[in-house]
Amino acid sequence: MITPLQSYDSRAAKSSGRQNRGLPTRRVVLALWAALGAIATIVVLHNQAFVYLLYGTAVAFGFWTFLASGGSRIDPLGVWGIAFAVFAGAAGFLMPHEVFRANADGVIAVSAFLYFSQLLTVAIASPSADYQSIPRAAPKTAILPKRSLLVALTLYCIGVVLEIVSDSLFARGLMLTAPMVVVASVMRSRQRTGRIILALSLIGLYAIAFWSGFGRILLVQAVLAVVMVTQAYGAKLTTKVIFLVGISGYVVSQGNLIRSFATSTFLGTLDGLERGPQSVWVPLRTAGRIWMKMQSGDHEFTRFDTYIAAAVSWVPRGLWNDKPIGWGSELVIALAPRGTSVSYSTAGLGLGEFLWAFGLVGVSLYALVVSLGVKALQAFFYRTSIMRDEEGNLTVPFLISVVVTSNLISYFWTGSYTFTARTLTYTSPLLLIWCTSKIRITRFSGGVRPVARLD
Repeated sequence: MITPLQSYDSRAAKSSGRQNRGLPTRRVVLALWAALGAIATIVVLHNQAFVYLLYGTAVAFGFWTFLASGGSRIDPLGVWGIAFAVFAGAAGFLMPHEVFRANADGVIAVSAFLYFSQLLTVAIASPSADYQSIPRAAPKTAILPKRSLLVALTLYCIGVVLEIVSDSLFARGLMLTAPMVVVASVMRSRQRTGRIILALSLIGLYAIAFWSGFGRILLVQAVLAVVMVTQAYGAKLTTKVIFLVGISGYVVSQGNLIRSFATSTFLGTLDGLERGPQSVWVPLRTAGRIWMKMQSGDHEFTRFDTYIAAAVSWVPRGLWNDKPIGWGSELVIALAPRGTSVSYSTAGLGLGEFLWAFGLVGVSLYALVVSLGVKALQAFFYRTSIMRDEEGNLTVPFLISVVVTSNLISYFWTGSYTFTARTLTYTSPLLLIWCTSKIRITRFSGGVRPVARLD
């Protein structure tokens, strides 16, 4: 019985022969992007006035990755591409010129490292085809309860109460995970529109009632998760384009919200800055400063310390007073000590954390770890996307893959600590549902056919 899943993307390739013919095309396109990046880097190294050529190439490459990977669906590689476009490309355009001049050598080096790391990630992580299945039943996976809407609203209400009482990260996790669960069981088309509106309304309610102006990425990730879940029931390329346009405008327009905080605390006096979407360009600037600090020999590499701190981020500090601080707080102590007086942390890109920990070797390690990590997440994402209950609805493992995928933005932006803390926080409600579910489930597999290529 394949009727429940008829809403999959109909633009499927007809044969494995067509799939193989797509490989040379993809390699040619990647070679073109490599050549453009190399030319831009060489030009900038000879004349820093042309640095926007490198930034523009990065934005175009990131947008292309987002639109090409997964066909009409948003997948992990596509999300990584949009993070690259924003924090490695657009960040350069938005960075004030005087800041660039003061950190030019480091910023240019980090930008080039990011570009060629992205090339490796796309080459390794993008399959020759993404897959969707003609469903065939097989036992033993994990489904949502049949009353998933009630479960989602209960989670949201618990989150509201906890947020009012304690203002905790877990409360925000409940409120921003619930919208995904709302749209996870909407196989019947007559329910889909209403569930999507409800899910987006829950995110909007959080933004209006509880959002302080910080953590804009959380809102982007919540909307992204809802879009990715609904796309599993039927995807259109126009949805990706609309999301791309929306996130671009949102990042630029909302970036100024931290200006008043920055200028009223230490940032204004530290850097003399009163403009810009700082949360977009500061990580690139910080990573550039790390590179320059490393080149001057004025840095002691931390090795695995920041990653150990990330691994134990889930432990409440009230239970462990000497718990290691996150990398963002460590950066403030090293680069902007006055920020410690306002309990401030800063972002320095995932690449910056590797540089901080391992030096120049960290560039290679970052490229390899990210490429293999995104590749593994791609496989998990598509494997779980074909899991369904007997009515064709999505399962908990797929929702977990969506949470991890949406949090790739956080990792690119600020490294392992924030990524780990947010991923654990937002998956914990899903794991709770998974562990307590008593309903028999099925998995649809077999009959796999390619639907899209990265070419």
